[in-house]
Amino acid sequence: MTRSRLVRTCLALLLLSLLAVSFYLYQRFPVILKHQAMQTLQDYGVNDIEFKGLQLTRSRLRVDKLRLLGAYQGLSFDAKLSSLEVRYDWHMLSSRQVQSVTLSGLDLELEQKGSSPDKDLIVLNVESILQDLIAQLPVQALRIRQWHLDYRPQGGPVRSAKGHLLVA
Repeated sequence: MTRSRLVRTCLALLLLSLLAVSFYLYQRFPVILKHQAMQTLQDYGVNDIEFKGLQLTRSRLRVDKLRLLGAYQGLSFDAKLSSLEVRYDWHMLSSRQVQSVTLSGLDLELEQKGSSPDKDLIVLNVESILQDLIAQLPVQALRIRQWHLDYRPQGGPVRSAKGHLLVA
């Protein structure tokens, strides 16, 4: 009788401990996710991440609004992403790969930092920057339904571009 009571007490304590850890992780998940994302995105020059509307399921991560601030290859950037959806398979996550990333909108503001030797001729090769970034992305398919880019060279006028992107 004493053994069964001891076993039930131990099981109840174990269950209570698991429940407490689960509740803690549920409450702290956005902070933990932000920290993990910051560690991963530091290679791309991201200094700050802000997000709203986080939803996580077994095979999908969805964020209503995401903002990335930082600097990359002499350019400071402010990227505002809307309706970000990442689809994944747990087996692929172990190799740090995801199936697809879909964005409904991307507003990107770039500003050149540092001085240019010839201020009259400032060239921003978007294709090479995108190719470098896309080659490093651990994703099988990337879709941006609508993107808008504002580029401000140092001491120059703003140049804008817009479009859509599908990489598979």
